[in-house]
Amino acid sequence: DAPDRVTVAGRDTKKLKLHITAPYDAPEGTYKGILHLDAGKAGKANVVISVVVIWPVDFNISSSSPYFSYPPLSIDFGSLQLKERGYEQRRLNLTLTEYYRYKPVRNLRLLTEGEYSNWLKDRHDFALIPPGESRNITIVIQPGLEAVPKHYSWTYYLSAREISAKRVQIRAKIVPLNIPEMIKYLDAFRESQLHRSYPSSEYIISNGTELLQDIERSEIGVEDWRKIPVLIRATLSLLDALNNSIMHSANRDYDHAVENLLAASVSTSTIDSNSLLNNDRIFGYASKIAASADRTTREVAREEAKMLELRAWSVKKAVEHARDDISKLKEDENVLESALCYQHAATLYGLLNERQKRQECIYEKSKMMDWHDELVSDATDLRIRAEGIISDSRERDLVRLWNRYLLLNPYNYDTFSASYETAARYFERASDKYRLAGESFLYRDTISELKELEAERSSIISLFFISCILYAIIFLYALNRIVCGTMAYLKDTYEREIGDIMV
Repeated sequence: DAPDRVTVAGRDTKKLKLHITAPYDAPEGTYKGILHLDAGKAGKANVVISVVVIWPVDFNISSSSPYFSYPPLSIDFGSLQLKERGYEQRRLNLTLTEYYRYKPVRNLRLLTEGEYSNWLKDRHDFALIPPGESRNITIVIQPGLEAVPKHYSWTYYLSAREISAKRVQIRAKIVPLNIPEMIKYLDAFRESQLHRSYPSSEYIISNGTELLQDIERSEIGVEDWRKIPVLIRATLSLLDALNNSIMHSANRDYDHAVENLLAASVSTSTIDSNSLLNNDRIFGYASKIAASADRTTREVAREEAKMLELRAWSVKKAVEHARDDISKLKEDENVLESALCYQHAATLYGLLNERQKRQECIYEKSKMMDWHDELVSDATDLRIRAEGIISDSRERDLVRLWNRYLLLNPYNYDTFSASYETAARYFERASDKYRLAGESFLYRDTISELKELEAERSSIISLFFISCILYAIIFLYALNRIVCGTMAYLKDTYEREIGDIMV
């Protein structure tokens, strides 16, 4: 728009304002127009005016994720914790919206700057953003195992054709622990037999839980991070080992009970060596865990040691009273069991550094082992003698037919019976000694041999009686034939004599 008339005084200057208006839907391009100036007698002129129409284009960034905030544009993924198969993965969607509604966003470019930028991945499935519309970009963070516990930050650039780069600050904290899972494991021990039997274990659980809860709120140095995961895992191992020891002991599985107590002792040492931390607050929790771990472990070990020593003495007395009648013994009462209980008690007293009690248990254990060896030696000798007697009897009294032995001579019955009965008594005495010694395998093997011997003896005697019956039948048959033959002979002789008389 231009004014129709303008008056300019002589030798004066006057500025004209032109208003150029383009419609909102005018296509992009260069437009030219001519302005005609008519000054009458002063002359005429034409002015060419060029107008370039350029559509604006830009996008804004938004997200509904709790990790996203503005201004300024930033993403805070928080703490990324170590899971079973690596660090946890997190993601969020960024929404890009073209807001001028004139032309699309083209040639979108994404760039990440910072340490380990390869941990960040962006995913999108569009080539352009139509005017006024929105498209989503998914940003995924997946730290690698090379991550060290500290804060990481990156700068994420988003730009496009005719649009300058927009910066988004991204932050994350690496935590080499699965804190919720660890807290869950600790809480689970409040329902364990360990917690019910030893209240001091609550100090381990509560301080461990508070330590884990404070880790995310505290600034932890790299040196402390080297110790904290070891400390927490050792604490869980300690609680598990102590609880398993109590459960195995209740089930009379003393070998595994002592093994778990030895593992608990190792965990206690590990906790103590990793409890010296630079962070004062975390150090307070760690030192309480170490003190409670040592106290609880010693309590459990002392109770187990006393119980094992008492059991060893009880089994020893039971065995001594059952020397002549093992039927009075329970299944798990034997010399070897007593020796093993003394051995386990000595091991636990060694952990407790109680030397005198340890030496007493070792002495009693050695006495029981000497007795055990004597019983096994006597039983083995009885088995050898029994096998020798059986072998001699087979050669002297029996006849071998394929894989069976038969008693065919009645005159050998007494020596056969005496030999097999003697061998059976030896096997029975040997089994009693094995049972008393605690050698269950040898005891079962000897009982098996005794049963086989009795079965063989029964089979031989049965066949012997059958053969005796056959002998009797043959004898009676032969006797009958002799009597009948004699009678026939006498009859023939008598008839011949009568015939001679008649003649």
